[in-house]
Amino acid sequence: MAQDSDMTWQEQETLDALRRLANARSRLVQLEGQVAEGAARPAVDPADVARIEALRAEVAELGPRSRSRFGGGAARQRIADLEAEERLILERSGAADLAELRALTTAAAAPAVDPAVLDFARRELEAAEQAWIEVQALDMPEPEEDPSDDDGSDDEAPLATVTDIDLRMKPQAAS
Repeated sequence: MAQDSDMTWQEQETLDALRRLANARSRLVQLEGQVAEGAARPAVDPADVARIEALRAEVAELGPRSRSRFGGGAARQRIADLEAEERLILERSGAADLAELRALTTAAAAPAVDPAVLDFARRELEAAEQAWIEVQALDMPEPEEDPSDDDGSDDEAPLATVTDIDLRMKPQAAS
């Protein structure tokens, strides 16, 4: 791969335009992916958090009764029903536990990507595409041959003959 310093200005301009275009496309795809991910996330109701907290308080209240000899079976059944309701709320919201549900509730209020940033990324991609079109439309002249390079030798002559190469590849005789 050629170094940037070994390139002509035309090649450098083409490379810079391609880099800008690739970066702009990549950034826009990344931002649009974040927007789609945010849209795919289910809406979380803050009332679900309050309901789970109420369910847990009721489970804590029923705990001592569930261990009693008389009436413990009904309390244990009620605890199982409350825990099942909590699991249903968590599954519906896509959260694993109450802490994650709280985090989803606060995250749902804020958009995944600032609309101004997304708009800027779209405008940058349009500008990069326009710059690429302009670079392609440039009428770049062919590089001129340097007249001082013409020393009268035949340009079609090989740089080395087969014999020269063969002699270079043979090991030197020990003296």
